[in-house]
Amino acid sequence: MSASLRIVDTDSYVRPAMELLYEQGRGDFRGRWDELRPFLRLTERPRADRGDWGHPSLRLETARHGLRARQENGGVATASDAWGEDAETAPEQPVEEGILHDNATGRLRQLDRAGIDLQLIGPGPVPWLSTEVGRDLSVGLIEAYNRYIVTYCEADASRLKAVLLVHGGDPAWSAENIRLLAIEPCVAALAICLPAGMPLDAPALEPIWNEMTDAGLPLFHHAFIEGWPSFPGHRDLWSNPLMARAAAHQWSAQRALASLVFGGLFDRYPTLRVGFGGAGSGWLPSWLCQLRGQAHQFPGRAAELKCDPLDYARDGRIYVGLEPYEGEAIAASVMTLLGEDALVYQSHFPYGNTNFPDARGGVLSWSTTSAAVERKVLSENAERFLRIT
Repeated sequence: MSASLRIVDTDSYVRPAMELLYEQGRGDFRGRWDELRPFLRLTERPRADRGDWGHPSLRLETARHGLRARQENGGVATASDAWGEDAETAPEQPVEEGILHDNATGRLRQLDRAGIDLQLIGPGPVPWLSTEVGRDLSVGLIEAYNRYIVTYCEADASRLKAVLLVHGGDPAWSAENIRLLAIEPCVAALAICLPAGMPLDAPALEPIWNEMTDAGLPLFHHAFIEGWPSFPGHRDLWSNPLMARAAAHQWSAQRALASLVFGGLFDRYPTLRVGFGGAGSGWLPSWLCQLRGQAHQFPGRAAELKCDPLDYARDGRIYVGLEPYEGEAIAASVMTLLGEDALVYQSHFPYGNTNFPDARGGVLSWSTTSAAVERKVLSENAERFLRIT
């Protein structure tokens, strides 16, 4: 860990093999495993240098995610990754094998190498993809994931922090699971997996908001190219994965924030905090300005707002992860408009844009940033955003 400068990483991943989720599933979920088999594929080229196992494992691939040619291999679908995941670069230095699955002690060793004191761990896209296989199976898979990630973080719950998952299609189950699992010391944030057609401000989600805010948990929204809802223009990308990822990630975050603002969630729940990962940070000030303008132009079409949307960020209600490649100029523009308390550090560990093991080099190389701002971006803002016990 760092000796003098604390670092809190707000965006890293596990991507557990479906075999691990089967082990964590309850009997009724495991009894319906055959219903999931049409959606399983065997990884063709596992990347141990990016934290995968050194052997193939099963992953979930739904109809929307399967935008690629499929082949049959002993009854299990395999696929080449037309969206470029297999082609993505590995970290500058290899990470330990299996940290995406079950090697939590190896992850801790990697954090020591990078000087990261605490890391928030998200699930990758599988839970969002699962909303396409039916509500009950999806709930069973999410329940299995929650047990998996709590077990994973038990390697050191003071440093490994989990994003708890709930299912928007079953608010009663979700509220009960928040009550059951919020007591776990590793749980630091919550994400809602929404089925198609359900926005974040849907009235049916009120039990989730109530339990989440009572537990002091923030909402963490990570953008993915996979899963619902489809981003605008997704049919007109000409098989260009870079265009798809660039378009999908920011739109997903913008859509979520618009629902929270126009739905009046920040005003109804005064302690609600939300953070965004995987989409960069430069979009946030301009989007809040856009929401302000639309609310003024069309009064009555949304909940009456008690303050300027930009003030939700200035008052510590909205946080956003700075991409390693955005740099000092983008960070400065965000801080000029929203203040110094909205930006948080994110690594995307263990993927290729993580700058591993130079976790903090980008921020510390800025020429015009004070030591106080460095501390805010690297740890203090994230410690206000997350629930850290």
